[in-house]
Amino acid sequence: MNEFKYRPDIDGLRAIAIVMVVLFHAGFGFSSGFIGVDVFFVISGYLITGLILKHQQTGTFDLKDFWLRRIRRIMPASMLMTIVTLLVAGFYFVPDDYESVAKSALYHQLMSGNFYFWMNSGYFDPAVEMQPLLHTWSLAVEEQFYLFYPFLLWWMGKFSPRSRGRILWGLFVVSLVVSEFLVRSDSTSEGDPAGPGSQDACRETDTVRTVDGHRREQAPVVAVEVELDFLERARIQAPGRRQAHAGV
Repeated sequence: MNEFKYRPDIDGLRAIAIVMVVLFHAGFGFSSGFIGVDVFFVISGYLITGLILKHQQTGTFDLKDFWLRRIRRIMPASMLMTIVTLLVAGFYFVPDDYESVAKSALYHQLMSGNFYFWMNSGYFDPAVEMQPLLHTWSLAVEEQFYLFYPFLLWWMGKFSPRSRGRILWGLFVVSLVVSEFLVRSDSTSEGDPAGPGSQDACRETDTVRTVDGHRREQAPVVAVEVELDFLERARIQAPGRRQAHAGV
């Protein structure tokens, strides 16, 4: 199965996307790094759609070969990264946090890391610094795309070009509505079980969960101070908790 010829313009878009993501994570005040991830998704969708349609038209598309190519391209680096992450986390994370990392690693290998972080994200969940595999959510989305998208194109091939256009527009509208509903639903229910506006409610009541699971009251703080306080106490208490778990 031959790939497309080299496209320098697409590589340029990839470079822009990388810069956006790096600036966002480097903390330079760039708040739109997620757009870089969107650019990657669009590029991947464009290339894969063209590749599949090209080989479907010539009758040379092989689903098994398509999946094997994706596996050989993604899995070696992904598995190495996961193994190294688990080894390093074993030295620096307390057992409770390490268990969370191990679960995220399992979901990552099952191509469902995005669902794990979606179901386990909220105001009182571990800080992002305690979730070293958080970035794999986007890889899970891409893997799911590779898994199911060929079937969609195969099914749409049974219809006329006009009908395919209507199907695509219908899928677009449905996905947009579902996405908007989930985003709004998530923003009103995440965090404290008290309900809507949980993050603001937590700031108003000034309730913060300590690293050992207990709750305490403190003076009003901004979100950044809460995160810094959490990380500092985790660093100080980690040796004692390690000894307690080890029975020392």
